[in-house]
Amino acid sequence: MCTHAAFGGHLDVMEWLIAEGVDVNYSRADGRTSLFVAAQNGHLDMVVWLIGAGADLNLARTDRGSTPLFIAAERGHLDVVECLVDAGADVNMALTTDGATPLFIAAQRGHVHIVDYLIAAPGVHVNTARVDGATPLQIAANNGSPGCVGSAEHLVSRTTNGATPLSLAAHRGQVQVVERLIAAPGVDINQACWNGATPRSISLARGNTEVAQLLLTAGAIEPHG
Repeated sequence: MCTHAAFGGHLDVMEWLIAEGVDVNYSRADGRTSLFVAAQNGHLDMVVWLIGAGADLNLARTDRGSTPLFIAAERGHLDVVECLVDAGADVNMALTTDGATPLFIAAQRGHVHIVDYLIAAPGVHVNTARVDGATPLQIAANNGSPGCVGSAEHLVSRTTNGATPLSLAAHRGQVQVVERLIAAPGVDINQACWNGATPRSISLARGNTEVAQLLLTAGAIEPHG
């Protein structure tokens, strides 16, 4: 019943339940607590009250390891994210299924303001990758989120096949993302994947002519063969 009250944002019902002795950390079969459900649905007042009542900030779903902070970042609830981080939630606690962090999921969903906030959060590991090697910057580049790329353009990494954020954006034809990455300090526009493919050769192979021209204008080396 607690999680139902949290889902609907019924704070008066929640207060009554806890006063009657219901465990504030009671969870459903899949591990969802009242705090998780409140965070998921963006009920800030409920989140604040539950934290004050002693709710465990990092108690995660048992099926995938999703925490209240993760789900708030995934759903785009910046005020809830700020509240949880300020209260001491673990900013780096990742899913048990694929290793995605709150920063990763925010970048994947294109929630620029949450990406900005989490990058600046004390102790955050900005380059933590999923099990497949993808980082927050790479997923933002791959999904065409130029705002998130702009927020995190100082991040560097490769996926397990050697793909860089620029090569991923070139593959997908993400023009705005490519423009931001080309302009970012220290980006090597000719950096190849493990198979030798460069961002320009990838864009040509995919028929992404606008991206290919952007790279050529920026000084990309013509592919051989």
